[in-house]
Amino acid sequence: MVSYTGCIGGCHSNYAPVPVSPPVVPGKAPEKIMKPAEEIKKEGAAPKETKLIVDLPTDAKLFIDDRPIQVASQHPIFVTPGLQAGKTYYYDLRAEMMRDGKAVSDTKRVIFHAGDELRESFASLERPNQEKVAADIKK
Repeated sequence: MVSYTGCIGGCHSNYAPVPVSPPVVPGKAPEKIMKPAEEIKKEGAAPKETKLIVDLPTDAKLFIDDRPIQVASQHPIFVTPGLQAGKTYYYDLRAEMMRDGKAVSDTKRVIFHAGDELRESFASLERPNQEKVAADIKK
């Protein structure tokens, strides 16, 4: 397994998180993660990381907050810097790939809180595994 560290739209590493759908708090806008971990630590309680696994089709390119991310598998796992408890954060994910000579893409906003473990899938970009079979119709 390849392990990633550092931040480009998010910090990454190979962990196996459990999918969790974080609740959206009405009336509170989520924050993009742009602050350094040291600044978040100064703001309150001990920071907690969030783990995100992304399911990608083969040959798909992944972008987080419009930054291209190199991935070594179809299931890259990302770990955020430490986040302040009680706040809502988000990443904008985009997967792009070529299908039948045409560029296709899908975009998702992932909303989370400090300590969440979640999964996001771009299965909609996968080619259906159904083969067409000619029917023997008698007239």
